[in-house]
Amino acid sequence: MIRWMKVMNGFGSGEKAVETPAGETHQGMVLKAFWKTYQVMSDIWEDHPTVLVWDGAKPREFTINYHRGGEFGLADLEWNGHYYGDAEVDATPETLAAYKAYEDAKLAQERALREQASRERAEQEAREPKPGRWVKVVRGRKVPQGIQGLCFWRGCTKYGERVGVQVGDEQNEVVWTASSNVEAMPR
Repeated sequence: MIRWMKVMNGFGSGEKAVETPAGETHQGMVLKAFWKTYQVMSDIWEDHPTVLVWDGAKPREFTINYHRGGEFGLADLEWNGHYYGDAEVDATPETLAAYKAYEDAKLAQERALREQASRERAEQEAREPKPGRWVKVVRGRKVPQGIQGLCFWRGCTKYGERVGVQVGDEQNEVVWTASSNVEAMPR
């Protein structure tokens, strides 16, 4: 649960003071409390106590400034709209189960995305022309499309990355084209 204390926001900023009511919120929903570093200016960083709260659909973070012994801590910035209070980790078993299910689903989705990216990389690798692979000309204008042969050379020239393809049974039947014009074929 988060216990908020009554404060007046807006002092010193020229704005109308707004009272934040005292009270308790998020009973049975606080998952964990931790410190988080925030960049408050281009070269200034501050650590703030933060709580992770389950809001019914997904976790949310709240930054709170603890009130200790009648004095505010280092961040006495009530005019900036900060809320002061205290937090207690009190997540119920149902809340923990919902959070775990959310995290498991998130991990499964990330794993599926990694596996899909890995499959796509493997498919791209399988289509790449390399020496020793059979290739087919699939685009270009100087070498007729549809010609198939054995890639025997791949390298960079002054015209970009190119391949040498042996198209006939005899070694003197060779075509040269950009490597982007050919794809490897299953053989």
